[in-house]
Amino acid sequence: MLELQINIFMCLLLIVTIVHAYFKLNRSSNIFNLFITTKIIILVMLILEILSVMYNKVDYLDSIVIHKVINIIGFSLAPFPILLIYILLNKWIYKKIDGKILGLLSIPLLINLMFSLLSYRFNYIFKITIENTYLRGPMFLISPLVNCFYFLLTLIFLWVNRRKINKEELTIFKLVVLIPFILGAIQLKYDIYLTIWSSWGISIIIMYTFILNDNSKKDSLTGLENRLEYYIYIDKLKKKNNLKLTAINIDLDGIKYINDNYGHYEGDQSIKVFATLLKDVFGQNIKTIRLGGDEFIILIKDDNEFFIKKFIKDLVNKLEEYNENSGKEYKIKFSYGIATYNPNRENIEDLLNRSDEAMYRNKNSKSYYNDKI
Repeated sequence: MLELQINIFMCLLLIVTIVHAYFKLNRSSNIFNLFITTKIIILVMLILEILSVMYNKVDYLDSIVIHKVINIIGFSLAPFPILLIYILLNKWIYKKIDGKILGLLSIPLLINLMFSLLSYRFNYIFKITIENTYLRGPMFLISPLVNCFYFLLTLIFLWVNRRKINKEELTIFKLVVLIPFILGAIQLKYDIYLTIWSSWGISIIIMYTFILNDNSKKDSLTGLENRLEYYIYIDKLKKKNNLKLTAINIDLDGIKYINDNYGHYEGDQSIKVFATLLKDVFGQNIKTIRLGGDEFIILIKDDNEFFIKKFIKDLVNKLEEYNENSGKEYKIKFSYGIATYNPNRENIEDLLNRSDEAMYRNKNSKSYYNDKI
């Protein structure tokens, strides 16, 4: 049977990617734990689907009991992948999810679990006949309706938060949700096709490819985008017409002093603290990049002087507040240079050179907290 062959192939592929992810991704992150858990559940569901087909109509002692247990586990676990994807997307965008929301979201899960367990005796969601044949039960729709609720919730969440993620992220996340949603609807209509869990396998492989690509463009210390993403983004900007752009080059002062006197761990912590402040001030929709070492660059698609000044003042204020309350013997300081793009007189490389030169002039003057930008 072709569907079984596809499921077996997908199982092997998922096992390989789970092992690969274990060694390649940051195992301490919540995103990693959610993603790997989702992968493992999809792998289990594929195996259960294979076993269910193999046991269907098999006539030997205890096969009916085994067949029922396989379906109970399968129906109980069915809503978990999309719910975990919803939680993962919350953490991707907001870094957290409210515990009260999780509590409410668990209610449909518990309803589905209850009816799945009761189906062993009362045949609510499924029925295994005395010939050991699988049939849908009178309350079969409970399980797909719970799944549909989580799918729609996730799609609404993506639509509401579409401006908080970039176009690539939005496209990938929609694909991850829509592929199993559409192919699952096909299996719901025509139960001879086994499309749900193989489509989930495809979706999770797509997401894993995206995560690997995303990680390659992220700085491992700070979580900011790195030099590779900088080059990619600059190439994209060069192709745009009527571009408004401001570049802010930033260099931390005294990192060598911190490393030499307090250790490299403290130096790294200083860089991480400053990166966190950059994220707080500039948000997710502005390119905030660590070029390497203690060098950063901010690329803002705007040329409004007041807007830019406010960013710098906010950063200065947040850093001063941190220095006052950190209890550290040293203070984190920075130099900056700002340049606004003039397409009539320069190209983007000229702009970047100007902002870099302005930063070094600021550094040499030691006017770290000059309000007159």
